[in-house]
Amino acid sequence: MLCKVCRHCGLCSGDGTFSENKRLSVELKGFSSTALCGNEKESRSSIGISLDVGTTTVALRVYTLQDALLLFEYGEKNFQCVFGSDVVSRVQQALSGDYEKLYSALKTQLSALIVKAMNEASVKLYSLGRGRAVLKKIAVCANTVMQSFITHSGVEGFSTYPFFVEKKAQGVYKAKEIFGDENNFLSECTVFISPYAGSFVGGDCLCALLSCGFFEQNKNGVSVLCDVGTNCEIVVFNHDTKDFVCTSVASGPAFEGYGISCGGPAGEGSVVNVEATPGQNGKPSFYCTVLGGVKPLSICGTGFVKAMDAFLTSGEMDLYGTLREKKVNLSSEVYITQDDVRNFQKAKASVKAGLEILLERSDVKDDFDFYLAGGFGTKLDEASCIKIGMFPKLQNCNFIHAGNAALSGASLLLFDDSLFNKLCTYAKTIKVIDLALDSSFNDLYIKALNF
Repeated sequence: MLCKVCRHCGLCSGDGTFSENKRLSVELKGFSSTALCGNEKESRSSIGISLDVGTTTVALRVYTLQDALLLFEYGEKNFQCVFGSDVVSRVQQALSGDYEKLYSALKTQLSALIVKAMNEASVKLYSLGRGRAVLKKIAVCANTVMQSFITHSGVEGFSTYPFFVEKKAQGVYKAKEIFGDENNFLSECTVFISPYAGSFVGGDCLCALLSCGFFEQNKNGVSVLCDVGTNCEIVVFNHDTKDFVCTSVASGPAFEGYGISCGGPAGEGSVVNVEATPGQNGKPSFYCTVLGGVKPLSICGTGFVKAMDAFLTSGEMDLYGTLREKKVNLSSEVYITQDDVRNFQKAKASVKAGLEILLERSDVKDDFDFYLAGGFGTKLDEASCIKIGMFPKLQNCNFIHAGNAALSGASLLLFDDSLFNKLCTYAKTIKVIDLALDSSFNDLYIKALNF
């Protein structure tokens, strides 16, 4: 249906805003050249949903399978957060008798998100004259603990060494096997649970590697991926020797704004940048950039990194992370405490220690493509990360902000079934380093606590 007068609502190709710039295409140098190409064999109403189930946040996208139009995207806090902020606490909670509660919480949330996605997609498709949405595929990526809960697999293997993941935590399923048979629209749907590489290196890492082009044959040199979140996956790949090394560090939720007094996810009212300016009596003042240009309400992970940089520059904090005062006010509503700094120190020290070990194992010092992935990594200032000691001092590195690369990789699985089998093959070639068995990790971690 065409309107007599175009009001530029974006729901059709009248002004190009809906039909263009809605497909997953890669514009950044060094990023994957793989783009979402629709399948002409699919009907105009067939859709697919990609899901990234993180420890703290769940995100999804909805695409048409015929022509790869992005119909809807959404994210929210993981319902399991009430049971613990990290996977270790949730595994402990599950093994103490609350497994079914954790499983039900996640299943209920994902089922509700799929219903929401179907409703939103149907509205868009009706506006395009394509009829009722038909859900054909769901591609899921997550860390191994989340994948275990999604597939109703046991989590005992995460509690003691040697760690292991049940085989059914990955694979291809009928939708009703995962989400139940309450919704009739799942009858024609297939679910792809991304393969994992190790006990704590899940499908989210594999999907991120896929979207960042790590498996492309025409690359050379070294590529490094750092998918920063509550669980941080780090991968070093030498395209010339085909050596794949990866690890996972439990950095905690501080990067995503949780566990911080005034922390929260990036959104309207979030402080995303902090700059120090000279104040009265030698005490610095801090200028904040706030999303939406409104009153500051919280500070997100990227804003916290910039705050640490500003505190160091102004002398408000020393190299050991000690504040001159117990609390630093950034505004009337947003402040940073000494405990907040300590929580962040533990998170950034984990990342730096893990990176240093993997780079040393791979004999890599500089001159490589460094992909920063995850919601936190999207707008991360790499210079500030190096200054505050979150990353080692790197030379001649090409920093590439990959956004939610895991979700982008899961989206790719919707359009090419062969990619799932390729991921299964790639997963077997990755060497996983268990940092718990590396004698140097603790020393590097303690050293990296300082700024």
